[in-house]
Amino acid sequence: MARKAFLTSAIKRKFKLSPSYYYSGIISELLEENKRAKKYYKKILEIKSDDDELKKPALFQIANLNYSRALQTKNNQKQR
Repeated sequence: MARKAFLTSAIKRKFKLSPSYYYSGIISELLEENKRAKKYYKKILEIKSDDDELKKPALFQIANLNYSRALQTKNNQKQR
């Protein structure tokens, strides 16, 4: 519900794009929808301005997701 509100704000109203995508990414992570979260963080990087200063946090979240995935892959390989 909250993610939908943030996306409506970003897509339809073009209001606070970066924060809307950032919070949509956070919500997606909490719901363990990491691919979707990464998609929202990457949308922030596509926005030309960085008035809300969310490009670095978005990059950090992407790196954190990649690291978590690498650890998960490593643990799965150990269990085999």
